[in-house]
Amino acid sequence: MIEANGVNKHFGSNHVLRDCTISVDTGEVVTLLGASGCGKTTLLRCIAGFETPDSGSLVLANQDVTRLPPNRRDVGFVFQNYALFPHMTVAENVAYGLKARKTAKETIRAEVDKVLDLVSLTEFARRYPKSLSGGQQQRVALARSLVLHPKVLLMDEAFNALDAKLRGAMQIELRKIVKHVGITAVCVTHDQAEALTISDRIAVMAEGRIQQFAAPDQIYDKPASAFVADFVGAANILPRKSAERFKTAHKSLNGSGALVIRPENFALSPSSQGGGVKGEVVFARLTGPAMEYEIALADGTILRALVDRDRQEPLAVGSTVEITIRNPDACVPLPGTA
Repeated sequence: MIEANGVNKHFGSNHVLRDCTISVDTGEVVTLLGASGCGKTTLLRCIAGFETPDSGSLVLANQDVTRLPPNRRDVGFVFQNYALFPHMTVAENVAYGLKARKTAKETIRAEVDKVLDLVSLTEFARRYPKSLSGGQQQRVALARSLVLHPKVLLMDEAFNALDAKLRGAMQIELRKIVKHVGITAVCVTHDQAEALTISDRIAVMAEGRIQQFAAPDQIYDKPASAFVADFVGAANILPRKSAERFKTAHKSLNGSGALVIRPENFALSPSSQGGGVKGEVVFARLTGPAMEYEIALADGTILRALVDRDRQEPLAVGSTVEITIRNPDACVPLPGTA
């Protein structure tokens, strides 16, 4: 449905996008994930037609749209601030695009009723945006896009204005709605948890480049670089020669380069048991169902560990522990790193 081929974009001397290539399948939800300034919003705006690439091409449904204006691309865009009209009711906001297309009144009424039911806002049809919660306003913005039946839905940091609990709930709800409709969607976010929740595939971006484009489990379990490993989830990145400390001959832990060990892959035990690497707990934090620890080794290395509370009693700061690797197969080698 969407193809970006070798897209480059400069703003003055700032090279914002560097040879970005990505292909999005019909009905797929893809997230552009990265820190502020990595180029993800610029790439989204190029897809929407709000920016024009300096080189490369953009194809939408087999049509080259690189030079087409936004109104000829058949895409829906949900902005970060929702951009609702405050003087219009919910129903009027949703109907706005259809009225602009001079759609028949009966059709408008039917389409608005259908999409408001889809986003569970039927009872709010006559309310104004100022009387709605942030989550309800977001659903109005989503409905306003979906009612036009666009080929592609684009969303730019659409959950930023919501509090943490509502943000998590709306991420799940959005994924359900988009999958129910079957629309192709591209979302921009800096939030790794959001990307893991809503995406079929994630494009991790840094310095204008796509660092890895893969399914969420592949991004987390098989990161392509130290950057991806550190950006998506917590990661311990150690020289592979450090595997000798853990007294294991597993082949994936030997050799040159670096190794990614996720915090949940460490097991902690009292130092009297033997068989592990000794360390001192220097920080402990309750995350809910788990305890997160920072453990200092004798050489100053700090390891992060995450232990389910039902697996082990909490450890106090200052405790001496022995660390072992639970599953060597889950350790990810990063060839070419020191």
